[in-house]
Amino acid sequence: MIDISFKEYPDISKAGGAGKLSDKELAVKMEEAGYQFNNSCIYRSKPHYIMREIAGESILVSVGDGVADFCGIVKLNASAKVIWNTLQNGATKEDLIQVLADAFHIPEEQAKSDIEKALELLAQKRMIVCE
Repeated sequence: MIDISFKEYPDISKAGGAGKLSDKELAVKMEEAGYQFNNSCIYRSKPHYIMREIAGESILVSVGDGVADFCGIVKLNASAKVIWNTLQNGATKEDLIQVLADAFHIPEEQAKSDIEKALELLAQKRMIVCE
């Protein structure tokens, strides 16, 4: 049985160049626009980045194949460090929201906004995968 649904979904035209995005990047954009997929995506950090504590700062350094995508370092604040550590084991967006809200005692709406921005940035930089 084939099921093709034609429904009005949130406008994703703001995604800009949706045809140039990977399926996973487009999925992140669609979720941000309000589309609910049946299967939750499990986000994971790519193994091409290692976190180091240098002079009291949390730094991501690209290694191996990651150098081709990004040659440099990324400085993480406390909330970004919590997000990155959670992504290393894999997590849904809902898991990430809950972890951030619990870690910093912030409202879930604020955590949701912060997680959506973080996932968008990390997807743009090709630092995470969606399985």
